[in-house]
Amino acid sequence: HFGRLCRLPALAPPCYNNAKYDEFACDRVRIRRQAVPSPEFPHSISEIVSMTIPDTITIDGPAGAGKSTLGELLAQRLGYLYFDTGVMYRALTWAALGHSVDPGDEPATAALARDLEIDIEPPTVADGRQYTIWVDGQDVTWNLRRPEVDQQVSRAARHPAVREILRARQRAIGLRGKVVMVGRDIGAIVLPEARLKIYLQASLHARAARRAAELRSRGFAVDLA
Repeated sequence: HFGRLCRLPALAPPCYNNAKYDEFACDRVRIRRQAVPSPEFPHSISEIVSMTIPDTITIDGPAGAGKSTLGELLAQRLGYLYFDTGVMYRALTWAALGHSVDPGDEPATAALARDLEIDIEPPTVADGRQYTIWVDGQDVTWNLRRPEVDQQVSRAARHPAVREILRARQRAIGLRGKVVMVGRDIGAIVLPEARLKIYLQASLHARAARRAAELRSRGFAVDLA
């Protein structure tokens, strides 16, 4: 539930201004779109479409605001890759546990992050997955939701050296284009040149209710009272 539906302004024609960003807000969604210089005149419909539909979109905001839900729906509508950047930390955690590396050991975990080949692509199997995650050529998509990964991922993600390495990987995937990237500080740090940036907010009650529902779906007993 994102509150009442709101009509967003239609995408502007190719020449919309000379500022670095266009920005508009609607209810709890704030959108920033990076401005681009206008060509003299587009020569074909494909040129117009390529200029009005951004090929890199970032969705940022606090936990429980609905970033993942919105990101997946938007990627499906556009035929883009949906990239929840948090899965990279899960992939690293899964690999660390498999290599007997303590996720709390920053030098060892960072060294493993440098050596791993982690990639993401649209779903390769119709089993309900949002994307396919590869680690050194192995499909580990569902392994990343195992309880032991849930318990250890925050330990691996807190290391500055690990975040620096994985942010570079995330950026490389984002620069491929046709991607909706979701996560914290994605538009500000990982892909600041994204053509469309969405900052999603929700009330504290809505965020708590959404997170509780997520935890219940994973078998946890949650009481919001």
